[in-house]
Amino acid sequence: MKVLHFPRDRNPYGNRLNDALATEGVDAGYLENLFSSSTLNILVLPFRSLRMYKNVEVLHIHWLFPFALHWAQGSSLRYLMRMWCGVWLWSLRRMGIKIVWTAHNFLPHNAIFDDDRAARQMLVRNADIVIAFDQTTARLIEQEFQARHVDVILPAAEPQPGVDYQTARSRLAIQPHEQLIVLLGIMAPYKGTDQALRVITEWADLHPSEVNRLKVVVAGVPSDVHTRTQIEELVLHLRSKKVDVETRFERISDEEIDTYYSAADVTLLLFRMITNSSSLSHALASGTPVIVNSFASLEGFASAATLVVHNQAEALDALDKVLSWTTDERGHARAAAREWASLRTWKTVGEQTAALYQGVVTS
Repeated sequence: MKVLHFPRDRNPYGNRLNDALATEGVDAGYLENLFSSSTLNILVLPFRSLRMYKNVEVLHIHWLFPFALHWAQGSSLRYLMRMWCGVWLWSLRRMGIKIVWTAHNFLPHNAIFDDDRAARQMLVRNADIVIAFDQTTARLIEQEFQARHVDVILPAAEPQPGVDYQTARSRLAIQPHEQLIVLLGIMAPYKGTDQALRVITEWADLHPSEVNRLKVVVAGVPSDVHTRTQIEELVLHLRSKKVDVETRFERISDEEIDTYYSAADVTLLLFRMITNSSSLSHALASGTPVIVNSFASLEGFASAATLVVHNQAEALDALDKVLSWTTDERGHARAAAREWASLRTWKTVGEQTAALYQGVVTS
């Protein structure tokens, strides 16, 4: 069976899924770009469906952000992009190619089309399989977009071979008395990096004599100039409290993320909106305790290392609790995080996804 994923992305999800599918005998790859021009790559999509006829059984869509072309900013142009996406989906169906959509997000974090809800409904209507990561999101897709059925495959989070807590801290030159807080990944309004920095600042205000044991790392790519400016201002304010803050406004490699999480005492993921979080999975897989805002779609991440909060006051209390843990308490939480992650294997994801492919191809 030949399967192509769209689009190829920096997110390691696709590569790890392909590796898992390969063990199930699925020949999986990507619908690669043909041109350096994003516009040309979008324009040729329906014509590429003709070349895929009888060569590709399944096209697995993960995101539609390639349709958010930099020049297509007005509502009329975004409407045309939505219609062109519809033409592409129609061409795939005409060629007998089965369409699968994984709902990494209920709606995109940033607008793609003139009407993203209508675009989602169009995608669901054309998809042979819709996959969600949790029952709450699955039911929401069925209700909001009239999906006939949504399959649920729990996301993988198994620990990757990496470094242990002490080795990671040694690599990062973290002193024995220091407690490391990491805020990693894309810095965007939905991610709540700003809210996390405000909570840490409030903690520093309440514990001025203890700030010397705190080290904070903020690393990742800001989504826009305004967000970067906001984060820089909050970091300066936190530094004024004598807190040691390291910033890296750049893409962080997976290996570096592994090291940061493995060395960390806690991370804060105070999302404003979220469906599924690779950051949350990655942190727990590395043994990092997580303070995270409450969302129904994240209920499957419950563990002794997952501190769920509902507001900034609760986030502050949770941070104070984690920073007050004894060595044994911290070790218990790290072990609980890794135990939770060990049950979410890529092998299971590969088996379940391959079974869905097989079912729709042979039906």
